[in-house]
Amino acid sequence: MRRHFLPLFFLLSASARAQELPAAQLAKVKDATVYVKYVAFRGLAMGSGYIFRRDGDTAWILTCDHVVKESDTVTVVFQSGRAGEKSLEAQVVARDKERDLACLRVSGEGLPAAIELSTKTEVRETESVFASGYPFGQTLATAGDNPGVAVTKVSVTSVRRDDAGDVSVVQLSGDVNPGNSGGPVVDAKGRLVGIATSRIQGTETIFVVPPEALRGFVKTRITKVACVPGTAAGGKAPVAVTVTVFDPMGKLQTTGCAWIRRDALRDPPAADADGKWKAAAASMKDVPLKLDPATGLATGTFEVARGGGVDVEVLLQAWCVAADGTKAWTAPEACNAKFGGDGR
Repeated sequence: MRRHFLPLFFLLSASARAQELPAAQLAKVKDATVYVKYVAFRGLAMGSGYIFRRDGDTAWILTCDHVVKESDTVTVVFQSGRAGEKSLEAQVVARDKERDLACLRVSGEGLPAAIELSTKTEVRETESVFASGYPFGQTLATAGDNPGVAVTKVSVTSVRRDDAGDVSVVQLSGDVNPGNSGGPVVDAKGRLVGIATSRIQGTETIFVVPPEALRGFVKTRITKVACVPGTAAGGKAPVAVTVTVFDPMGKLQTTGCAWIRRDALRDPPAADADGKWKAAAASMKDVPLKLDPATGLATGTFEVARGGGVDVEVLLQAWCVAADGTKAWTAPEACNAKFGGDGR
C-alpha cells in the first residue's frame, strides 16, 4: 500500500495560517480599537479601548478605569495614526474601580462597527489570541501626535473561574505593554476574549476581564439620582429630580422615580440580605419622568406640602425595568424640600 506524506513545509505553513487572524477580522478589530487620551495633572494620560456597541451615531466604548482615572470626559481617536483619523470627545458614563472597568459614550458620524460582547468565554489554555491596542502610546507615533494600532499574538495560560463556576479572569502570556490597557483581546475567529487590564511587572503575564464580567458591568441600571429643591410658594415646595440611566445595551423597558416624606415611614428603609432594595413603602408617590435616550437622563418635578418645620425631608428612590422584566430599585436618596421661615 502506497502511503502519502505531506511535505513538512506545507504542514508548517498550514499550522501558521491557523494561528493568524483573517484579514477581514483583523481589519474589524483594528477599526474598533480606539486610542484614549486626556490631559491629566502630570501630563498626557493615555490607553486603549474598543467599541462594543454602536447604535446609529452613538458608540459605547469599554476601557479600564485606570486609563480614564477621575476624568469625566476624554478624547477618543478612531483610525489613530492612519488615514481617516478622527478625534471625538467622549463622556465617562460608568466606572467600576474594583474590576478596573469604565464605559464611555461618544457620538459622531461614520463610527466603526462594534466587536460584540461574547456570551461566554470559549478559549482554552495554550490557544493563541490577539491583543489590540496602543502600547507606549504617543511614544510610538510616527506621524502626527497619535500612534498606530498594534495587534499582538499572545497565548492563553489560564482560564480561572469563581465559586459559581463562571470565568472571572483569563491569564495570558506574551508581549503586551503599558498602553494596551483597555484594548480588546480576540480569538482567531475575531470573537471577544475580553479586555486587557494589567500585567505583572517584569513578566509577560497579562490579565484579561472576560465577557461574563463585562456583561455584568454593562447591565442596565440607574447610576445616579439627584434632586434640586426649588423655592416654596403657596405652602408647597417644588423638587426637581434627575435620574441617570446607564443602558449601553439598549435593554431598558421603562424607568421611574418615587418619593415619600421621611416622617411618613414606619420603619427605616433597608436592603435585603443580597443587598437589593425594594420600595421604602407601598405609599410612595410617583414622579412623572421624561427620558432623553441620547443622554440617558430622565427628569421630572414633584411638589411637597409644608408640614411642621422649615424643611421637610423626603426620600427618593428610582427604579428601572430591563429586558428580562426585573424591576430594580436604587437605595433611597434624602432630599430637603425648602420652606421659608415665615411659612410661605
